[in-house]
Amino acid sequence: MWTFVLVKDDQDDIRMKSHGLRACQDREDCCLVVFVCLLIVSISSATMCDNYVEEGAAEALQKVAEGNVHFTTSLYKAVSSKDGNVLISPVSVELVLALAYMGAAGSTAEQIASALHLPLDREDVKTGFAALLGSLKSSEDMTLEIANKVFSQINYSILPEYRAVAEKFFLSGAQELDFADGEGSRKVINSWVESKTNNKIKDLIPSGVLNDLTRLVLVNAVYFKGLWHSPFSAANTVPNEFHLSSRESKMVPMMCKTDDFGYLTSQELDADILEMPYKVGLIYAC
Repeated sequence: MWTFVLVKDDQDDIRMKSHGLRACQDREDCCLVVFVCLLIVSISSATMCDNYVEEGAAEALQKVAEGNVHFTTSLYKAVSSKDGNVLISPVSVELVLALAYMGAAGSTAEQIASALHLPLDREDVKTGFAALLGSLKSSEDMTLEIANKVFSQINYSILPEYRAVAEKFFLSGAQELDFADGEGSRKVINSWVESKTNNKIKDLIPSGVLNDLTRLVLVNAVYFKGLWHSPFSAANTVPNEFHLSSRESKMVPMMCKTDDFGYLTSQELDADILEMPYKVGLIYAC
């Protein structure tokens, strides 16, 4: 499990802000995208470890992981094209869309599968994601909670077959709401998200989004708290300039560290990639 920092163009200085991953550079066209801890490619080594993947599911997980690499690349290209900094978890996006895919058919299913680069066999999709969720667990050095839920319009019953797949393979619950009461439904969903993220994410759905035309809301919530494999010293925290966008910056406390890290320049992504591992058992599993 890793964190990847991707910064477009040449980067002069990579540092850590005290409350999250940040990068700063002298150029004004800085664009930072942080992929937090949940890239499936980062756990591809777990496909060979019996401790994390049930027997027979390793091949399905490998197929899902390979598809995630392509999806993550496409997602990064889309979000990095806009000005400003972005914090995303590609696997969170993929989980909730894969959950939608399991209930889709026809051209809708084909388009979702194409966008996510999913395996052709639906059995591989659900088995692979079940293995993924089974491998992403809390340990002594980190807390990781992943939750999915389907909220549907009351009187629009979810088919028992779909409910069974959602619960067994995606660990997803289901709840009916009256979306005609948009504000009441919004509060129910936001309260669930808040409870699953240790009160860190509040008001995920803003007022006015839900109405009497809403029929289904699929939600993924992730809470992660971990220790760096190579910790930062609090004594090295100093004020430094952080670029909010190409036009705006501010002084913030940044943690600084000199060490050896994995590093890659990707021409395909037009990005520099810095790899900084967390201290979790999965790193040492294989």
